[in-house]
Amino acid sequence: TKEAWRTYLSKHPNLRGASVTCPLKTLLMDEVDEKTPEVKKIGALNTLKIIPGDRGRILADNTDWKAVRDVMRFHLRESFPTLVIGTGGMARACLYALQTSCIPSYIVGRNQETMQDLQKQFGIQETFLWDDLSSIVTKYEPKNVLICVPMGAEIDLNVLGSDVYVFDMAYAEPYKKRTSVPDHCNYMDGREVLCIQARYQQEFWGH
Repeated sequence: TKEAWRTYLSKHPNLRGASVTCPLKTLLMDEVDEKTPEVKKIGALNTLKIIPGDRGRILADNTDWKAVRDVMRFHLRESFPTLVIGTGGMARACLYALQTSCIPSYIVGRNQETMQDLQKQFGIQETFLWDDLSSIVTKYEPKNVLICVPMGAEIDLNVLGSDVYVFDMAYAEPYKKRTSVPDHCNYMDGREVLCIQARYQQEFWGH
């Protein structure tokens, strides 16, 4: 809660910022004092800045979407519609990056109501439930897939065709490919996004 933040900040007066990971990217939205325009549009945050001398005022930003945007410019086929798997904070950042880049998107998730809300917010072309992944692959033959679910999530990606670029926002140390991604797909995990968004965090913190 916000009061818990205040207590923690009072005990750590030198703290000036924090990096937020799932599932707190959406859960902390109501626990900050000020949000950047991007946070308001995305509906998720990943970076906090604490202003000293202002009763520990907490500002929130989202640097994930910028990193996804930058990586897409180098790796994804921007002229092709992109499939996003997941509906959490990272998926929101990906959808916003696609929207601002004018790239059509489709989404696969577990909750139809949540996906309908995202569809209205980000202009998603069509939504599919988790078990309907094969339907979207058959119908649209996506060439870009952004995975925004944890490594342990069970999802059958063997239905993906050849020459598909799979960009996994999750990562593991040491490096480990998601086992459900077939070998004929081009695969990249989320470490590059992690590094790029960290540079944007440094800018937000004023370093």
